[in-house]
Amino acid sequence: MKFTTVAAQGRQLTCLANKGLQTVGRYRSRPYSQNFGSLSRSRPLVSLGSKDEEANNKKQQARNLTSISEQLLKRSIDSVVVDLAVDDRLTWLPQPRFDLEFRHARSSKTQEELLEDVSDVDPFALVDEDVKKLNFNIKDLLGSDHPVLSTVANYFFSQEGGKKIRPMLVILFARAADAHVLEEKRIQARNDAEALQRLKDSRHAANVSTDDLESLKDSVVEVEKDALIEQRQLRLAEITEMIHTASLLHDDVIDVADTRRGVKSVNQMFGNKLAILAGDFLLARASVCLARLRSLEVVEVLSTVIEHLVKGEVMQMKSDMKGPEAFEYYLRKNYYKTGSLIANSVLASTMLGNHSSEVQEIAFEYGDAIGQAFQLVDDALDFEGSLESLGKPALNDLKLGFATAPVLFAQDEYPTLRKMIERKFSYPDDVDKAAEFVHKSKSITQTRELALAYVERAINSAKKLHPSPERDALIHLAFKIVNRTK
Repeated sequence: MKFTTVAAQGRQLTCLANKGLQTVGRYRSRPYSQNFGSLSRSRPLVSLGSKDEEANNKKQQARNLTSISEQLLKRSIDSVVVDLAVDDRLTWLPQPRFDLEFRHARSSKTQEELLEDVSDVDPFALVDEDVKKLNFNIKDLLGSDHPVLSTVANYFFSQEGGKKIRPMLVILFARAADAHVLEEKRIQARNDAEALQRLKDSRHAANVSTDDLESLKDSVVEVEKDALIEQRQLRLAEITEMIHTASLLHDDVIDVADTRRGVKSVNQMFGNKLAILAGDFLLARASVCLARLRSLEVVEVLSTVIEHLVKGEVMQMKSDMKGPEAFEYYLRKNYYKTGSLIANSVLASTMLGNHSSEVQEIAFEYGDAIGQAFQLVDDALDFEGSLESLGKPALNDLKLGFATAPVLFAQDEYPTLRKMIERKFSYPDDVDKAAEFVHKSKSITQTRELALAYVERAINSAKKLHPSPERDALIHLAFKIVNRTK
């Protein structure tokens, strides 16, 4: 993977958008990139007093309002592409891969083969104490002069539910990267010591002192001290969880959700306004904590994540893709809504550890693949699970009009699904029929196989690091993510 400019990604998305996002209301036939200019209302017709003319005037005004609404939506989608196309030389980020052919990928190795030479370690047990402190620390960070706002913002952090996968990944990768660098230093120190010993035994022995060998041992001890996880990386894990929770609060308002993690959603408990304000408050506190890390690169990376969350939601709301590109669009949307936070928070942990670009690239590759696997399994569970197992209603995506991987795979076997996807499952029996087609097809198996292929990609990235309990925990955690049933 290469670290590419944001402009490259913008050009890719522009091409994608030109093919599929050009259909919005009455602008269906216009090029997607066309600039609509300023929004303006048509001049209302002058009423001449008759009932027919008055009715026509009202219809015209309604059409004008609809037109303005369409233009606003169109321009908001335009910004998703245009913003990415801005070539800022100071802006850089590693970019995910959206290989269209990869949707047919299957893992080339069994789980046993992938776990060969990997120690048996429980990732949850390894960071259990850190995760227990996480909720307490976040609630402390969310202290507010306004008791209602504080109560709403703390609602999720007072529940026992939630896997805390994102902060776990940040902590584990930070420690795995430190262990990797420590081993690199040890190898280098051993090689240097052996070279000095050979030199001492040679005719140049008079120029080499025993102190030179001892200084190498001291340098290894110093590396061990530096390899301990810094408090800033733990704070990054807390920031990651706050950003994630804020996105859930906003998503539940948009999706009109009733439950989350097996309990009433915040919008159901406190209303939409307080749910939105609580999400904004979480993002604000996360931003303050982020600034206090005193790392411009990390601030840029995590700020981009927040931007991606919004763009992903817009992409999900307005998806008119057809054919093979629909799957690429789906994977890109998954990256924005789920993968970006995972990949870039793991990347940020290595930045705070002052690791090399090679280690940072490994971090991003691992996080990107884990993010895609996580969302694919989530989308499969939407058809397999129940309210009790998922903590939210089953078939929720279909009811909201979203076509996820199981549906996109199933349409190859049942072309009837394509019409349902186009109308966003809006007919009375569409949801039940689509679910029936999915269960009859091999699509859920295909979705899980693709998730496993992403897990294999993540494991291959993790194995580029030297062995350590934390590195092996990352590998086991990848399997726990893909094998989960809730």
